[in-house]
Amino acid sequence: MCVAQNNRTLHRNFQGYTTKAGADLLGLGVSSISGNRPDLCAESTALKDYGAAIERQELPTMRGIMLNDDDVLRRAVISRLLCHCVLHKAEVEAEFGIRFDEYFAGELEKLEAFRATGS
Repeated sequence: MCVAQNNRTLHRNFQGYTTKAGADLLGLGVSSISGNRPDLCAESTALKDYGAAIERQELPTMRGIMLNDDDVLRRAVISRLLCHCVLHKAEVEAEFGIRFDEYFAGELEKLEAFRATGS
């Protein structure tokens, strides 16, 4: 994991840190989570509800989230900070077609107080 972090090939998903980028994860079973880019879904956490859905020949999905472009961008920024402890704004700008400082102007303004005080 340290080598992957140094090489900037470390990634994170809901299961933890990994060196497998972009892998779709199919969760099977009670309380499993699937991550199929860009969507997420969670299966029922109660065995009886999960079983009942299967008996009805339905998906036992308890909750699903379809990520929008903003969600995907923010997930990428957070992931890079968590995995690499550094963020190259030019990379984000090139990948998402944004001007980083403009897009995140509100967030950067909120962080300024911490930078100014060294917090």
